Amino acid sequence: VKVFLFNLIAELELILAALITRSLSDAILLVMAEGRTGAFAESLKYYEEAKRVGVDAPFVEYLTLPTLINVGIAQGLHEVFGYSRTRFEKLGRLRSLRNAVAHPARSLITNPSSCVKLWEKLQLIEEVLARSRGT
Repeated sequence: VKVFLFNLIAELELILAALITRSLSDAILLVMAEGRTGAFAESLKYYEEAKRVGVDAPFVEYLTLPTLINVGIAQGLHEVFGYSRTRFEKLGRLRSLRNAVAHPARSLITNPSSCVKLWEKLQLIEEVLARSRGT
């Protein structure tokens, strides 16, 4: 189950990264990252470290799922999927699921409501993936 979920989340991350790459240059993303804290700042730190040792990869490859979602929101990219900003922001709830499936020792079901929440997140992922395949 975790492998299936991880593959779905990975596909979602790839789609978001591709959309951002098509819509924004590295220069714009780097300007967006300046002065930020949290995950965006961490991504910038890893990007700059990689650059220093000769890695020439686009900045988008260093962005985490929540950062990809936040960039999408900030740039209005949620409209590509036909989502409102509020609906697209719900993708941020996937962070905990992504972390749980990326770390196999963590349980997906921790309380009685976990199954319902897992099902809702799965439906959200499938919906975004289906919409992206239509774009």
